[in-house]
Amino acid sequence: MPLVEIIRGEKSSDETIAKVVAWASKMGKTPIVVNDCPGFFVNRVLFPYFAGFSQLLRDGADFRKIDK
Repeated sequence: MPLVEIIRGEKSSDETIAKVVAWASKMGKTPIVVNDCPGFFVNRVLFPYFAGFSQLLRDGADFRKIDK
């Protein structure tokens, strides 16, 4: 996966975060800096969409039409 989450802890310095961002970029990754919290950023963003998709399916929608 090209996305890399860099988690900023309470004691993470700006210098450390900058070094890790640069390192991830050199590896061809797309770094995002997030604060420390439960779960991955991508999951926190996508799960509401999955819930909406599931609700549409429960309501009888055709998944092929939803996908378009």
